[in-house]
Amino acid sequence: MHDHPAIVVFTNVPDNATARALAQALLDERLAACVNIGAPVDSMYHVEAAIRNIHPYDTPEIIAIQVAAGDERYLRWIAAEARSG
Repeated sequence: MHDHPAIVVFTNVPDNATARALAQALLDERLAACVNIGAPVDSMYHVEAAIRNIHPYDTPEIIAIQVAAGDERYLRWIAAEARSG
């Protein structure tokens, strides 16, 4: 068994240059074994209707992944923004 479990960390940045700089810094400091830079993403907030009602597929992929740890300020922001009413 390893002393530290492997984890996957996701984050978003505003542009490719920032993504590349962050990735290189994490690799240089050996804080990450591998960094993947994905395609551009358009972030949308405050979903207006349930995915199932809008999605064109009869059986859309809907997967929830529980967050075991994260930046406390970010987790508080998510909790505040996702509150109903």
